[in-house]
Formats: sequence, structure tokens, C-alpha cells
Amino acid sequence: MIEVVSADKLIFDQKRSEAQRVIGNVQVKHENTTMYCDSAWIFQKKGKLYAFGHLHMKQGDSLNVYGDSLFYDANLRYGKMRGHVRMVELDMNMETDSIEFDAKEGRGWYTNGGIIRSARNKNTLTSRNGEYRSKSKDIFFSDSVRLNHPEYTMQCDTLRYHTPQETAFFSGPTTIRTNSGLIFCENGWYNTRTDESFFSKNAFLSSKEHLIHGDSIRYNRKTGKGSAHGKFQLQDTLNAMIAEGKRAQFDEVKGTSMITDSAVLIRKFEKDSLYIHADTLYGFKNLATDKQHFVAWHHVRFFKSDLQGICDSLNFSEGDSLLQLMGTPVIWHQENQLSAVKMNIRFKEKTIDRADLYDDCFIASQVDSTGYNQIKGRSMHAVFVNEQLSQIDIKGNGQTIYYAGEEGKKRIGMNKAECSDIRIRLAENKISAITFITEPEAVFYPMDRINPKDKLLKDFKWHGNSRPKNKSDIFRHE
Repeated sequence: MIEVVSADKLIFDQKRSEAQRVIGNVQVKHENTTMYCDSAWIFQKKGKLYAFGHLHMKQGDSLNVYGDSLFYDANLRYGKMRGHVRMVELDMNMETDSIEFDAKEGRGWYTNGGIIRSARNKNTLTSRNGEYRSKSKDIFFSDSVRLNHPEYTMQCDTLRYHTPQETAFFSGPTTIRTNSGLIFCENGWYNTRTDESFFSKNAFLSSKEHLIHGDSIRYNRKTGKGSAHGKFQLQDTLNAMIAEGKRAQFDEVKGTSMITDSAVLIRKFEKDSLYIHADTLYGFKNLATDKQHFVAWHHVRFFKSDLQGICDSLNFSEGDSLLQLMGTPVIWHQENQLSAVKMNIRFKEKTIDRADLYDDCFIASQVDSTGYNQIKGRSMHAVFVNEQLSQIDIKGNGQTIYYAGEEGKKRIGMNKAECSDIRIRLAENKISAITFITEPEAVFYPMDRINPKDKLLKDFKWHGNSRPKNKSDIFRHE
């Protein structure tokens, strides 16, 4: 039964109609739902109600719905409300032209456009279709969904907003525009109160300086901190650098990032790119120069078409284009192998300019099956011209082994020399001249008189099997 609680006038004529007519300050009740209006028709046998004017429907302690007219079926606890409809619960305020509801299930929905507002969070959400579920405190939206906030906007196909947690769950192509950039994904959630978020399926974050891709990304817009799992890529759009891996943590405010699991740093140059792999990559920004700096450590391997190398740890500074290698570094340039305790490689105008080697330095190249041309010294400074090794200066304890003879022909002998300081010039990656600067001592051995013990300088090692063959080979672990 629909209970008439109060009214200014009640009219009932069974002969004319089975309906009760109530007029003026009407209040009716059905179970836990109370309705207020100017006038109403009540069909008790059918359990139906038609209400008009200044309509107010209240359910429980917190849900209030306002409108111009109402049809209500008490048996089904189903209703339709029309005209300037407004639903209010706690901080949530929904407006639409018409709404249908199921009081038994605590559901209300619209299909011709609606607006949801939250004064506390300054959120305004619009959509073509919407449904509110009172029991779970969820609102579902679809078709032209848009969430506006003073600091961001969100657009998506489908969205579920959980009011107690103030969290939006979205699916389908979703775009979030903030004051600092853009976020896109096809699945995820966003907490409008804490600014915590999760994005997956073609997810990326874009700002003025960075573009971040990931299979799944956790991100806090307020702090700028985030993490990623699966395929991850961080692009430094200002410095033409890309960092990739399968696990990452990043801080947009501090400009830091740490990448592990198949980590690789890619630096684009004029003709090709430098690919650097390590167990861990750590990047940070030099606040003074606004340039990016990367540190790589453990099992470092790198590849560039004209330069390959291995070492234990590596520093790369974009500001001065300096590559620092530590932990028994070895690099290869064309036919030459360079090794030392520590090594610095400097780039100029996006090409290799010079290499500085310190302590136990070696430069070697293989001479057919005969042996190895070798240069040893305390420190070495190699100069490159047009990406070709042009000159090498050896400072302190210089030693050389050089096989004489024309390439492709039988070698005539081996020259072994010692000199504190040596200068070597190269043409087309071949030694063209050797200048012994300080008190040289040299011995020439014909090929048939070379003692095998004299063919290698002390501590010389050939690392040819470790040389990365291509950009995929940097992931090989030995």
C-alpha cells in the first residue's frame, strides 16, 4: 500500500474513479521511501502513483531526488521522474532531464545526458548515459564521458566512479589532460582525492620533456612519482635519448628514473644510434645545465655501428657528451680493440671525437693468423677524424709490437719496440707512421726467428668473442 501521510485535500469518489486525488503539501510513503509533491493520483489497487509539482523523493538518510513529475509502481518499486531532475547524496549532485529508478535495487539511470558534480572535490562529470547504484555507491557512465577538474580533464568511453573512495575506473580509449601534460590509456583507474592512478593497455604519459610508455604504469600526479612493469620506454624529447626496460621507477619532479630487467639506453646520433645495456640504468637531470645524465652498472654492453664495448659500469653525460667506462672496459672501433682500467669517450657534434685511456692501456688489432699488432702504455689519447681513428698518443711506458709487410702478402717480420712516449698515425684504420719520441729501443725479428713468447706483450688479452655483433647482441650474457 502507498500510505498518504498528509495533504491539504484528499478527494476520492469510487463511482467515478478508483484513484485517490491528493492536493497541496502532499506527503506519501512506501516502505523506506518518502515522497513530497504539490498533487498526486494514487491507484491503491494497482499500487501506482502519479505525482506532480515540486517533487521530492527521499530514500534512507542520505538519498534525495527532485523533479517536476513522477510515475511510481509500488509493486515493482520502479519509477520514472521527469523535468529538471536532481539527485543528491552526500557530496554528489546529479542533474538530468529525466531519470528512471528501481528503488528495490537502489538503482537510478538516465539515457539522454546528465551532469554529476562534487563540490568538495571540484569535479564535474558529464555523459550521455549514466546509472547510480545506491548500495555500492557506484556511478556508471558511457558515451561521451568527460570529467572536469580545475587541474585536469578526463575523456573516455566508459567510466565507473566509486563515490566513497572518489575513484574513477575507466575502459576504452581514455585521455587525461593536466596542466603539465597528457595521459592516455585504454584501461585503468584514477583516485581524484589522492591523485593516485593506474594505467594499462597502450598507456603513455606525455610532458614537455618526456614521453613515457608502459604495459602498466602507476603514477601520482601530485608527487610526479610512478612505476611501471612490462615493456617500458622513457623518451627524453629534448635530448634525443630513450631508456627502455621491463621494470622502472621514475620521478618527474626530480627528473630521475631507474630501469631494470632488459634495461637499455638509446642515444640517437647523426647517422645511427648508440645502444647501451646494463643490469640497471639510473637517470637524473643536471639542474644547472638542464641536461640528462645516465649511470649504468653491472654487465654493461653497448653497440654503435662504428663503436662497440663492454665494461662493468658506465656514465653518460648529455651536457658534455662524455661516455665514462669503468671496471675493465674494452671497446672496439673497426679492426682495433682498446682496453684499460678506465676509459673516457667524448663525442662532438654527434660523432666520436676522442678516447682517453688510463692505466694498463692496450690497443690491438688482429693480423691475419699471424698474430696481433699491439700498443701498450700507462695512458693513451686517441683522436678520431670523420669517425675514423686518426692518431694515438701514448704517455709513459710505451711498448709496441707491429708486423711489417703488405696486407694480403706474407709478413716479412715483427718489430718490437719500447719508448716512454709514442705517437702513432693511422690511415683507413691502418698504422701509417709510428714516431718514438723519447729514447726508443727496438728489435726487428724476421718471421722465421720470432720466439712465440715475444709475440704478446705482458697482460695482453684478446676479447674478440665478447664483442657485441649488433644491437640485439648487447643482451647476451657470458
